[in-house]
Amino acid sequence: MKICAVLLSALVLLLASCSPSNEVAQTHIRVTATTSMVADLAKSVGGDRVVVQGLMGPGVDPHLYKATASDVSKLQQADVIFYSGLMLEGKMQELFDKLKSSKKVFAVTDAVSREKLLKPEQFAGHYDPHVWFEVPIWELCVETVVKGLSETDPAGTADYQKRGTELRAKMKELH
Repeated sequence: MKICAVLLSALVLLLASCSPSNEVAQTHIRVTATTSMVADLAKSVGGDRVVVQGLMGPGVDPHLYKATASDVSKLQQADVIFYSGLMLEGKMQELFDKLKSSKKVFAVTDAVSREKLLKPEQFAGHYDPHVWFEVPIWELCVETVVKGLSETDPAGTADYQKRGTELRAKMKELH
């Protein structure tokens, strides 16, 4: 009888450690990002305080991407949403605008002065959204991620600011 009780206790502990934990959802900020570049910024700034999921993998054209039902679900479950902006995810802009009434939604390029952006004729009156190719401009986008995560998780502000500063220093060195 004692052996059965010990085995049963061990089994309960084992099952508890294997079951999906709500701890991640309760202790980490859930971030959804559109592209892998934006997801990388969120992971770098958020560190171990965030769980980041991206909507678009490598090789996906964000200009033509349409949100699926599962994407909308991911966006609705997120604590904060980051997207590139400047019409990169043009077909999703209306969705982001709707989500702003109930979610924290940030275009990372909002921190970039429009004077620094290219406005090629072939872009029909829009700025070139491919700012990650220009490291000094992409570096400015870090500030929006720091701001968005800090607003979502004020207790982590010092961590986000520290990692943001470190990331910007790495970008300056890279450039």
